[in-house]
Amino acid sequence: MEGDITYLSRKDGFANYDTATAAPTNFELDGTIYGNGTYDPTDYDNDDDKMPTTGADNGLELFDLRGASYDDDRWEDLLDEMTVDEMVDLIAFGGHQNIAVSSIDKIRILDTDGPAGVNSSTLGIFGTGFCSEIILAQTWNTELAVAFSEAMGQEFADYHVTGWYAPSMNIHRSAFGGRDFEYYSEDSKLSAEMAKAEVEGIVNAGMYPFIKHFVLNEQEINRNAFLTTWSNEQAMREIYFKPFEDIIKAYPDGKIAVMSSYNFLGTEWAGSCTQLLNDVLRGEWGYKGMVISDYFGNYGYMDADRAVRGGTDMMLGTAGNDAIMTDLSATSVIAMRKAVKNILYTTVNSSAYENYVPGETPGWLKMIYAADAILAVLLIAAEAALIIRYRKKRNNDQIIVTDGE
Repeated sequence: MEGDITYLSRKDGFANYDTATAAPTNFELDGTIYGNGTYDPTDYDNDDDKMPTTGADNGLELFDLRGASYDDDRWEDLLDEMTVDEMVDLIAFGGHQNIAVSSIDKIRILDTDGPAGVNSSTLGIFGTGFCSEIILAQTWNTELAVAFSEAMGQEFADYHVTGWYAPSMNIHRSAFGGRDFEYYSEDSKLSAEMAKAEVEGIVNAGMYPFIKHFVLNEQEINRNAFLTTWSNEQAMREIYFKPFEDIIKAYPDGKIAVMSSYNFLGTEWAGSCTQLLNDVLRGEWGYKGMVISDYFGNYGYMDADRAVRGGTDMMLGTAGNDAIMTDLSATSVIAMRKAVKNILYTTVNSSAYENYVPGETPGWLKMIYAADAILAVLLIAAEAALIIRYRKKRNNDQIIVTDGE
């Protein structure tokens, strides 16, 4: 993804300055940027793939795999019990939650923002406003950062939230970056040390953080409008990868999660970039756990079929749309099983299952279900009242017209 670019070099006293700073002469893009209307997952299906078993009755539930190795053979038996529809829904509806799956007795889990404390209009929960990460980083105090996130984690725990969309650890590439307040520093080492400390604290509090945004999400302007980001490998590894790499290597086995980013790496969306998510993150750094997309809006290029095959496991979406898998071929279902395994591996080893009793719905979850039911009833009642009011008004208008005639 370096492209056809001459980078300014200090060699021989910036001898290539004129060439490196000259206006471009070639404005053609070398590659194809796929959008939702041009990417066809069936073009990448493998005819030799065999459809996996689904809907089996193997007598397992998710809790049975708590503490099990990622490579435990029972994972395959558990995945065999799920239906394709269940896998599709678990992948698609990951916005501020991790949905229940009846075939494996998986409970619903809550995930939410934000980096500065409990603040979710989606879930209707609010708490203490902690300082932003740029302030925390200025202390250079990792012990304080651990205590900071432990305190925040306790507040999330009071609301039974298990997943935290943070910490944000992109780089201050420009002092005018629209989200710099939410990132630590322009220095990769300082960012890495402070982020590791925050992750330690939040893991101590029983949560799994979604470290974000992976990667090169250093610009807010046009961030979800096919923003193509170009870099070379040296800069990526020394600066932009560093905070993510250090945390992944400290927590490789499912205690943390990762959020991918909106931008493109060259011509490939970061959320579907297999070189990034499968080769580097999982292959090179040894990560075992789930990757979620950034908020799944209708931006013209975020596509679940493409994302799952590229290494994203769950879509941060609530409305379905392009977050719903459309290709249900053997190739696609195999990719879905891998994504689902990553989701399940992280969630079953979280605090959500710490006091879980098989066959019993947690009390806090019953309260959420009850609140959802009450809200649904109120919405239906309000809609019914609106319809009745409209009909009365229409009937009155008809009477007035008739009298006038």
